[in-house]
Amino acid sequence: MKKKLLLSLTGITSLILGLSVSKPVVAANSSIQGQNPATAKETNTATQSDSNKEQTNSNETSTTGNSPKNTNNLSKVLKYLQKSVILKKPAYIYDNKGKKIKNKKLKKGTIIYVSGLNTAKGHSFLQISTKSKKKQYIKPGNVKILKIKVYKVKKNAKVYDKKGRLVVIGNKYPFVKKGVKIPVYYLKKINGQKFAGISNTQFLKWSDLVHKTN
Repeated sequence: MKKKLLLSLTGITSLILGLSVSKPVVAANSSIQGQNPATAKETNTATQSDSNKEQTNSNETSTTGNSPKNTNNLSKVLKYLQKSVILKKPAYIYDNKGKKIKNKKLKKGTIIYVSGLNTAKGHSFLQISTKSKKKQYIKPGNVKILKIKVYKVKKNAKVYDKKGRLVVIGNKYPFVKKGVKIPVYYLKKINGQKFAGISNTQFLKWSDLVHKTN
């Protein structure tokens, strides 16, 4: 009788401990209460093991679950890779960890070549081509792809700035030679006159180009 009582107490003790450890497995614990106290310990141990497996599987799922998300983010910005883009609005610059770089900002209308992609803090970033040794990134929501067209220069064409003034270097006026094929990023009216943008700050008169694209 004492042995049976001792076994019963042992079974109840293990049951209580099992309930506190494997609290999430409610259905399994309910079924244990209807069992013999002598077999409750073995069953509860198996339940704890199953619970641990479920928790492990849950952790593995949440960890691997980030991968498809990052893949989806990257797939959305792949279209920008190795393309020239223009900023639709001012853009902050970030490092490779997704941290905003202080006092680093690009103006609206800046033309950028996207040389790579990066994912940090669950977000995708575009790597911008710069002279800096440190990699710099911007957010893809700030840009749109430029449809670059190549035009032939029909006569020696002088270069103008974004205000429509002739660019002067020393005492000379730089120009693009007749017959040269040059990429044009966009067209812009400056002081009522049409210009072709060949860089962020340099323009040619639209009238100096053969308007048939190559």
